[in-house]
Amino acid sequence: MPTSDKVIVTIGNNPETHDYVEGSDGSFGFDLGKSRGIRGVHHEEIPSSTAEAIPVLFTDGGSRDLDGIYTINYSPARLTIKPASKKVDIPDPKEIRNMTEQTLNFLYQTANGTYEVTFGNGIVTLYPKDEPALTIVTSSDRKAERAVLASGLLTAIEDLGVTPVEIRAVYIFKVFADKPTA
Repeated sequence: MPTSDKVIVTIGNNPETHDYVEGSDGSFGFDLGKSRGIRGVHHEEIPSSTAEAIPVLFTDGGSRDLDGIYTINYSPARLTIKPASKKVDIPDPKEIRNMTEQTLNFLYQTANGTYEVTFGNGIVTLYPKDEPALTIVTSSDRKAERAVLASGLLTAIEDLGVTPVEIRAVYIFKVFADKPTA
């Protein structure tokens, strides 16, 4: 039986509450309950899952620390991130390019923070923008980290127009960093 908690994601002045769900198979994500997004993408046009597994890494801009390798399944009703055992190519942090970006505010239990979500060169990147956001990604609270990851992926898919098949890696910065440009 999956366990559930609430996560509030705010983009602009639009807060949305989602159930953060963890499955017994190690999967986690959101039970969305409704569609959202500002790009006008018809949800039936979004490929529903990643073709391959993608690595999720923490970085300071130079070093990289593998959090895990996951597949992403997305539908208007659910975002599921599931551990995968496939071998993957891991892009260097120097390959990060930011073609599109969106700021999100995140609240989960007592953890909150602001992140900049960017996408470019097949890489979704989450940048903490304040101390509370940095604390979440540097603490030992795996559940909060995973809720941040799910929030960032949901923002990339629904608000930046990224399809799961375009994603080849996710980087989460564990320091305040300047974003590279395209």
